[in-house]
Amino acid sequence: MNVSSLPARLGGSTLLYLLIAGQFSAASCVPVGPEVFGIRTQELTDKSKADARSYQLAELPNGLQVLNIQDARSRKAAVAIAVKAGAFDDPEDIPGLAHFCEHMLFLGSKKYAGATSFDDFLASAGGESNAYTAPEVTVYHADFSAASSSDALARFADMFRAPLFNKQYTEKEVHAIDSEHSKNTQDPMWRTLEVFHSLADPRSPEHHFTTGNYETLYTNPTEHGKDPVDALKVYFQERYCPQQFRLVTVGPDPVSQQLSEVAQQFGDLKPRSEACASSDVRDFSLPAAYPQERLSKFVVVEGSETQAKLWLYFPLPDLTKDFQSQPMVYIDYLLTYGGENSFKNLLIDDLGLISRMVASSDSNSAGTKFFIIFTLSKQGSQHLNILLECFFWYLGHVRGAGVDQGLYQSMADLLQLQYDWLQPSAPMETAKDFAERMTRLPSANLLSGDALIDRLDPDLVASLLAKLVPENMIAAYLPPSGSSGLLQNPEAQVLPYYGLRYTVSPLATAMVLPDGSVFQLPAAGSLGSSDGSSSSSAGTWTELRARLQAAGLGSSLSSSPPATPKQMQVPKNISTSFMRASVSTVSTWQGLDATMYGPRPWLLATSTAETNHEQKGGVPRRLNAKSVKVWYRSGWMTISPLVSLSVALQPYRAAGEGAMSVLDKARLLLYSKLLSKELTPKLADLTATGASFKVVASSDGLSFSFNSFESILPQLIEEVLAVFNKFNLDRSLAKASRFNHSVEELRDELSAHSDMPFKYAVHDRALLLTQGAHSFEEVLAVLDQVSVESMATSLAELVLSRPLELSALAIGNMDQHKAREAANNISAGILLPEWVVTMELKQDTFVERVTPVTKPSKPVEVRARNPRKGDPNDVALVTIIDDVATVESRAAYGILGKMLKAQLYNGLRTQQQLGYVVSAGAVVLENVHYVAAIVQGTVLGADDLEAAIEAEFLGSFPKYLEALTEQQFQLHRSAFLAELLQPASAAKDEMAHFWPAVAAGGHCFELLDELIHFANSSQLSQELLQSTWRRLMSPASGLRRKVTVKYFAHKVPARPSAANLTAALAKRSVPPAYLKMLAMEREQTLVFDNADSATRNKIVDHSAEGNGYFPSDVICQVREQTPSGQAPSDGMRPTFLQRRRAAEAESDK
Repeated sequence: MNVSSLPARLGGSTLLYLLIAGQFSAASCVPVGPEVFGIRTQELTDKSKADARSYQLAELPNGLQVLNIQDARSRKAAVAIAVKAGAFDDPEDIPGLAHFCEHMLFLGSKKYAGATSFDDFLASAGGESNAYTAPEVTVYHADFSAASSSDALARFADMFRAPLFNKQYTEKEVHAIDSEHSKNTQDPMWRTLEVFHSLADPRSPEHHFTTGNYETLYTNPTEHGKDPVDALKVYFQERYCPQQFRLVTVGPDPVSQQLSEVAQQFGDLKPRSEACASSDVRDFSLPAAYPQERLSKFVVVEGSETQAKLWLYFPLPDLTKDFQSQPMVYIDYLLTYGGENSFKNLLIDDLGLISRMVASSDSNSAGTKFFIIFTLSKQGSQHLNILLECFFWYLGHVRGAGVDQGLYQSMADLLQLQYDWLQPSAPMETAKDFAERMTRLPSANLLSGDALIDRLDPDLVASLLAKLVPENMIAAYLPPSGSSGLLQNPEAQVLPYYGLRYTVSPLATAMVLPDGSVFQLPAAGSLGSSDGSSSSSAGTWTELRARLQAAGLGSSLSSSPPATPKQMQVPKNISTSFMRASVSTVSTWQGLDATMYGPRPWLLATSTAETNHEQKGGVPRRLNAKSVKVWYRSGWMTISPLVSLSVALQPYRAAGEGAMSVLDKARLLLYSKLLSKELTPKLADLTATGASFKVVASSDGLSFSFNSFESILPQLIEEVLAVFNKFNLDRSLAKASRFNHSVEELRDELSAHSDMPFKYAVHDRALLLTQGAHSFEEVLAVLDQVSVESMATSLAELVLSRPLELSALAIGNMDQHKAREAANNISAGILLPEWVVTMELKQDTFVERVTPVTKPSKPVEVRARNPRKGDPNDVALVTIIDDVATVESRAAYGILGKMLKAQLYNGLRTQQQLGYVVSAGAVVLENVHYVAAIVQGTVLGADDLEAAIEAEFLGSFPKYLEALTEQQFQLHRSAFLAELLQPASAAKDEMAHFWPAVAAGGHCFELLDELIHFANSSQLSQELLQSTWRRLMSPASGLRRKVTVKYFAHKVPARPSAANLTAALAKRSVPPAYLKMLAMEREQTLVFDNADSATRNKIVDHSAEGNGYFPSDVICQVREQTPSGQAPSDGMRPTFLQRRRAAEAESDK
């Protein structure tokens, strides 16, 4: 049932009641017809103890396999279809056709013909959609409010029943794919994988270019007289049919009702070809992708990152059917174990060859790809032969020791424990995940097959370890970006569609690397034999150790070989005494948010003890925070036996005190990096059991977070604090070698620019709008000024020396006494170095809970080169800042942002194809609202992209708002309410919901409740949306607070003249009434060539009356309006909670 079908007499309160009660659902109104009883169903019960959902598997008469999932608490619903067809099914003459199908399927169907029909519907239903194409499967998925389920399923089904594949959109959508491919050509991981694919047998689909681009999907086919859409229709007929579909629905309705709806909407789908209906077995194993003659290669690939990398690729058999033994889970852990004295730590700390080591595997019917990826230090790049020798020595060492069945069994036990309490994901993630699983897992293992080791298979593990030898490997070295050796090498090949240069040589051949150094495989015998055997005696380690020391590496190496991981200590007898939040404590005064997130935490303890007290005899002093507030709640609304504890130590600041300097921030950045390196190996065995922690030191203070079973929590806190205190007290603990490596890593991270350009534009905007922020370049400029000493003393000097406020939140499976004890152990357990001089608490000090946001009085524009070298995209990010957020504005912008995102995407992406990245929305930064839109693409320059965005802001979107009917508005409002009322899926959601209020000193617990109340009232109206948008885009006085960041792929051009700007805007049908305002904005704009703290200071200096920042107020209550429309004298009306309390008190009388 849609909102539009509600009787007119139902007001907002009735709508809200229906949403809360779970009755406002489309499928709940569908009768269970007799046809359902003819469908064989199977209940799936092998689920996590934390999973309250119901699962039912069925197969419709047309062969469509269906999984229906009931999540009774959810206010959202979702659907997904996995099609057993993917990139491996591309015809040889049209690479990327499967990907093209994924794009075109969304652009209209027979019953819903508009190209943006599905997107428009989802926008009004509070949902979104997406899809991805994998080698053997394509997955389509969407979510929406549960109220819209019937309509959503009808539209989704028609996409697969009768897609239009409108040729009008062929070239536009090919341009979108070309933009996506352009993004991939700049992605370091994607580039490297494509080099490996190019080395496969050309007859194997692993060799093929699968993304597609303009050349393969449009130019080449049309030149050969082929219409890509005609080819697409043939592909669709051959691969898209019920027998190849796996459908999943998720929602609050009973599974029987979901199945009834699915049967009505999808039951008439029929196969379009006999081949599609009969083809179910997928096997691309022959010809072998990597026969022996294509292995034992050394590849040098043109690098695009600041840090060099070494990839080791081992092709292994298809392990899809071996999911019950999970052999790669064992091998991954064995090779990348990071505990003390481990092989990984040998490479990182003792030898200084790498900064990171990860393993990755992926299986399909063509085989299993197993990668080991090393991020190299400069020293590692100079000693590739030694790194490989060490790696293959370690492989021989573990092979010689045999498969540790005790470790293997403990891993199985741990995975079982983790699965027992695995919490559900959100509806769309759930639908997408299970749809893909249905294509490869049997029904009996559908829920747990990816999560458990049900059967130990040490022989399989041993056979796979035996294949990790040089003869079965391709090694790829990626030098740092800018290395010119490959460009000068006449033997270099160019990767088709990527323009990437690389060389291929037999692994045993001596090679001159791009930096001029020579690489040669270590001597035969030192890397292990081709049958995988190797001596692993202590003498072998002694010999390797001697060679390492002769090379000037590891002068202090232990005489004992690196440690291999031992059997895990899996927690037993898990208590669940305090696991569930007591619903009886949810009284009506707590508000509606308690129905989603449970009772609000309450304050256990407040202390204003004196500051850090002295201890004599040189004994370190214990931290004693000036204010201690511990918030606690027993149990979860979701189901979990875990405990979560977050603690923040925030410094008091003096009024008028300036922000921390960039040098001091750099000191703290390095402190956190070094502390993490100290903590990680020492806690590795404990965290392997499922416990987790995080320690962050920054200008905002010091924070700890812990997540574990209650029985482990005291040990976790104790061990973390022990390592932390030792590191913080002993300035000599930070080794110079580790410090130098960390500086090198941070320098590379800050200068890499390997991410997509639009993300750096977003970072630049945040830099301009956030007090105290600094650019990457500013941090880089001061790194050389940081010493080991100044890093080691930074936290104590800059943070712990100050008066501090401790705020803690403990939720979960423990009683309040243990919660208080845990928080107090942290407060009392932090030790201060004896040399620290503590600051006195003054009366005019405060804890900064909201970072001030810049309040520009003139438009601001940054014009800069795209920071990602060689990237062909221009970027325009346009932001219009409003004011301090109120409950009312949060509701208005909550709906406006969703509308804007859909409308701008449809206009600039679907219709105009201006770029692969097109997005918009409304955001609260700290406490201030802004609306923003961003486009990244190669079609237009950044100045023209800005004009296109302004045309949407000032032309198309206002027209959309004006044309909005009351019925459409109610759809948007109900979807927004459903989103607000969506309950937590997992314990982490509950923690994330309450933590902001705790960190704010206990302020604003009622915000969500107030927002729900306002969104459900008549005050949230169509007129409010229109007036909010008009006020933002056409202020009554002054100019818009506009901040624009533009990146240009090539030389930064001069700004368009006033005449050219007006012409460009008029061409895009910007209403004439706005042209004068835009011309005035152009004349007043502050233009900069970069974004950094100096730029922000200039913006602040230009602000009117010296008021360069918004107030730091956080408004959490609805303002009451008098009949005249003015606020009452106290400025606020009673909160929703206060009103509920008053109503209860009145009823008690």
